[in-house]
Amino acid sequence: MNEQRLIVILLGKACVGKTTAEKQLISELGYDPVSITTTRDKRSDDPEYYSFVTKEEFKDLNFDYVISVNNEYGYRISESGFQVVSFISPYLVNGFLESVQNDDVRVIVVEITANKKDLEDCLKERNMSDQTFREEASTNGKCRVDFSIDRNEIFNQIQALTENHKLGT
Repeated sequence: MNEQRLIVILLGKACVGKTTAEKQLISELGYDPVSITTTRDKRSDDPEYYSFVTKEEFKDLNFDYVISVNNEYGYRISESGFQVVSFISPYLVNGFLESVQNDDVRVIVVEITANKKDLEDCLKERNMSDQTFREEASTNGKCRVDFSIDRNEIFNQIQALTENHKLGT
């Protein structure tokens, strides 16, 4: 059996379905979330595996990877198994990749795409402007992307990737 760990990074703009896919991978395929601790304010739709601390508390904690973008975000990687994490920016993906690349971790970067109508509908539900949508980063070659998958196919594709990884292929 393959002992190499697998981390799936979900990359995409707001409203493409990153959080939905992440929750599905956790509940249906047994993935563990990458542990995230942040200094930002809690939102109503935050997953339960987010921890919230003050900036002073954050300074005293140890993480595998830290991002500073308006707030602090600390990430902890488990020692074994399958994990999933999502990012909105190629910049964040690049930093994360630098921190986890070694011989016992396989990382797959999956860009999630969606049609324009679905994105516009979601942006309206979240009260986000079209300007906000346009300003968000897209990959455009700014980071490694192993697969680009429509949000309606993400679960089946990652399920197949997971099975292949278990088989060592």
